[in-house]
Amino acid sequence: LAEILISNLIKNSIFHNVENGDINIKITKEEFMICNTGNPTALDPKIIFNRFVKDQAKTQSTGLGLAISNAICSSYQLDLNYDFIQNKHCFKINFKNLFKTD
Repeated sequence: LAEILISNLIKNSIFHNVENGDINIKITKEEFMICNTGNPTALDPKIIFNRFVKDQAKTQSTGLGLAISNAICSSYQLDLNYDFIQNKHCFKINFKNLFKTD
């Protein structure tokens, strides 16, 4: 599932990027974050993780990648978040819950 999760986020960043755009990946023991250039406006974080939500101009997209990624994160009590930072679409997985001790 980890491979599917990371693969989906990387493929999403490539697929929705612009020609000669940027992709930045940051990995620490607390988070995985991937940011890419793309559409110059923020996405709606309330709906982007829903099944079949997609850019209508991208006919090859199924609209399932982010929904699957979010479901994988949810099953392991991980947070998958979206932010639009400095004109880049950023998806971040927070690993802090993996290391919690009660």
